[in-house]
Amino acid sequence: LSVVVVEATDRVGGRAREDALATKDRDVVWASGAEFVHGGAGNGVLPLLDAAGVGYRSAEWPATYYLGKEARLVEGDDALPELRKAHDAFETITDERAVKKGESLLQFFVRKGVGSRCLDVADAVYANDYGAAASELGAEEVAHEQRCWTSGEEYLLVESGKTLEAAANEAAKGLDVRLSWAAARIYRDSEGVTVRRDDGVMLRGRACVVALPLGVLKAGDVALAPALPPRIAKAVAELPVANAVKVAAALTKAIWPDGWWNAVCGDALFPEVWRSSEQGGVHVVVGFATGSRADAVAALGARDAGAKLLTQLDAMFGIGASRPATAACAGTALVEWASEPRAKGGYTYPSPGCLPLRAALRAPVDGRLFFCGEHCTEGIDPCVQAALADGARAAAL
Repeated sequence: LSVVVVEATDRVGGRAREDALATKDRDVVWASGAEFVHGGAGNGVLPLLDAAGVGYRSAEWPATYYLGKEARLVEGDDALPELRKAHDAFETITDERAVKKGESLLQFFVRKGVGSRCLDVADAVYANDYGAAASELGAEEVAHEQRCWTSGEEYLLVESGKTLEAAANEAAKGLDVRLSWAAARIYRDSEGVTVRRDDGVMLRGRACVVALPLGVLKAGDVALAPALPPRIAKAVAELPVANAVKVAAALTKAIWPDGWWNAVCGDALFPEVWRSSEQGGVHVVVGFATGSRADAVAALGARDAGAKLLTQLDAMFGIGASRPATAACAGTALVEWASEPRAKGGYTYPSPGCLPLRAALRAPVDGRLFFCGEHCTEGIDPCVQAALADGARAAAL
């Protein structure tokens, strides 16, 4: 069996990507895409990190909460009894009697008695990670995702200066990977599949596993001929993809209490902020937003979004009128995944009615074309390990 992997960009890993953040004295590495390993149980990313010699450690998430309206940073779930009610409600969501048909996650929380003070924090805890506002998430679909989740609740942080791109590079070892090879057309017939670039260069094979991001499929950047069966075409058209934005700030000093590494933030521009790495005395802090929140951040532009992240950090860690983050800033950067031409989106989420659409994408096309990726997973899992596992599923068909 001969396998060729073609990749449109100049590196493997897709949305598990690293970039350089420029400061006056040096560039620092930051994870502009997927950054954490979510769950350590049976996670296919961990053996790749081990083989690459990349260390990782377990950490608690969420560790702190920031209430934007009150300008108050608190530690632990027990500091906010109202938030404890949200956590308790979420823990019941897998009970089929707990969810009403057709309700959103927001409606579920309200019905369970989560008060207005903590609704935005609950949205940041759960919905921002899922990829959309709680009002856009189907409670039944969230419950399905929770029932299918088997990786555990552990958060694993990759060692400073390293990213999940190292795992992708490890997975590519020994394979015939052709970088900067952008497919323009995939044609299937009774005998096999032809993949062609714009310049006419072609590859011919018996079958093709298509790992294109859903946003790229939606845009029609790669022509598929003959046309996809109606059920699959409907899935591509109707399954939504969330935007995702990460803004990084390089600080020349630590401005937070000892041991702090993350905060979930209610009534704030960035629902999640965390300390990403420390490299040669430079601390990288990341602000993360998805869905409509990501759209709002991206609309600011890179410069103003960086300034807004610093302002939020100033409010979280400043004393009085001090602005410690702004004073220590050596540079900022922004990556919006919806505007990345080879991604055109962050990831899919538990949208109402998504399960039959995802099932359609897992179906082979004429025994020649096999779609895979986080948008195909049965468990609505957008994490790196799910994308890896789904690739293996498609390859085994």
